[in-house]
Amino acid sequence: MRKVFMAVVLIGVLSLFAIPAGTKSIGVSAYIGDIMADDFDYSFDVYGGYFFMDNIEGVLGLNFWGTTDTLAGDAVFGFEGGAYYHMPMSDVLGFYAGALFGYSSAGDGYMYIPIDAGVEYFVTESFAIRAYNRFQLNFGEIAPGIDMDNSDYIMIGTVNYF
Repeated sequence: MRKVFMAVVLIGVLSLFAIPAGTKSIGVSAYIGDIMADDFDYSFDVYGGYFFMDNIEGVLGLNFWGTTDTLAGDAVFGFEGGAYYHMPMSDVLGFYAGALFGYSSAGDGYMYIPIDAGVEYFVTESFAIRAYNRFQLNFGEIAPGIDMDNSDYIMIGTVNYF
């Protein structure tokens, strides 16, 4: 009985700080690769979201990837779509996690699944700074017979809720 009571209390506490359905968001995030190396890569993501249920957000985004390596070729564009689950813990701190499905124009084009988990620090009631880890499952080949490795990034960004 005590376990059931604790589960009910925990759900009640987490529901005190919900992001309501109908809320919209616009955000930007980025990462920079090893800047100490001669050539490094970078990425910028722009995305928008809509909360179709309390704390559950549908997300669509565009991304741009580039490198300082002059032999690597052109910049790469892609798009992503998926969902995040948000867990606001207080007025200033929250956690979120989710998965997306993406397509990139690199090479002949390939698909990938980014899995994000991170923390949001609310500067104001509607503006937050995000820091999160992105593990990306890549489904494609760099060249025939050479599969792409999965990748792991530390991303930083901002988001505005309205």
